[in-house]
Amino acid sequence: MRIQNPKRTILIGFVVWLLFFGWWFRGYLFRNWRFRLFSFDSWRHLMREFRSGWYISTKSDWIFLISFILAPFVFGLLWYFAQKIKWRKLWKKIWNAIRWPFLANKKKQLKEQTAAYAPREPVKAPVYKPRSMPATGGRLQPTMQSTTFLNNSTAMGNFSSEISREPVREFSNFDTFSQNRPFPEETVSSAKTFSNEEFAKMADTPISEIEIPKMEPVKENIQELLEKAGYTLLPNSELLGQRVDFLAASDTDLLVILFDKEPGDWLADEESFNDEDPLWFSETDHRISPVFQLKTLKTQLQKKLGEIITVRPVLIEKEGTIINAEDMMKTWNDLEVLVCRTGMGGPVELPTGTEILGEAQEKINPDTLEKIKSML
Repeated sequence: MRIQNPKRTILIGFVVWLLFFGWWFRGYLFRNWRFRLFSFDSWRHLMREFRSGWYISTKSDWIFLISFILAPFVFGLLWYFAQKIKWRKLWKKIWNAIRWPFLANKKKQLKEQTAAYAPREPVKAPVYKPRSMPATGGRLQPTMQSTTFLNNSTAMGNFSSEISREPVREFSNFDTFSQNRPFPEETVSSAKTFSNEEFAKMADTPISEIEIPKMEPVKENIQELLEKAGYTLLPNSELLGQRVDFLAASDTDLLVILFDKEPGDWLADEESFNDEDPLWFSETDHRISPVFQLKTLKTQLQKKLGEIITVRPVLIEKEGTIINAEDMMKTWNDLEVLVCRTGMGGPVELPTGTEILGEAQEKINPDTLEKIKSML
């Protein structure tokens, strides 16, 4: 069996050995037979009994011997199962559950931002309402302002003859229209009017029955998108103890892609609290920032791969909505983590997966690919 992380395996084995042999088995032998597991005198007395022809006849002696035979196998089983547990995640969940009551300020801030959040609606173009044309046979009659200007100019003397010869016009862009080309009625008045009965009916409609427009889901296949762009997919579902959804390699980049499938509205926070991992908050729960997890994984991977390829982490919001995504984009950019959306993920300010991953890439060299696979 291949050991993925030898350091972690050895460390867990050492801790299990201390707990089993150094604490439980040692106390078990001393309580029942007064045998000190780490005492030279106890072992010397045991060897002396064997040399003198110790005959195992009592039930207690048999249990003592079987306990020594089974102890290594029990230790091996405990070591194996202890490796399957993700201790770091388990400890972080316990610690976050303990300190959750002390994060009242974050919870209060979340409620305020969630209450104030509303999806942006598309901006509607203003309705153009042109003025009606006076029937003057194709020319506009002078207005009060133009007549006043004409009188003043006549009084000046130098410009009286020029002004009297030319008709005064306003809104010259309307000169092309004539009496024979009136404006269509639907252009002049395009706004819908409501009667008093219709308006009263709308006002009496309960808020619960008003349908709020929902955001259209982004329909795209990330795997097909990566393959069309020229990426080569690596078969890894877990990397250095962290779950990932896709590993995609091009000639220059290694994309580490993680889907965020937690539903609900989330307040993203990438600042640590008392040197702890940064958290994302919802109205009823909290969790470690997936952006922080990807950033940590990127640092470990880049250190392991060196200058062979550049590691680029990508978080794809698939189910939930990051209510302060627009404010966090610069922070994510500084952390060198790409954040986009697909499916029902939001908000609309986030780019889609196609916009982030759809750019064509050069194929990775087969030798480099094999080298990366062996190192991972």
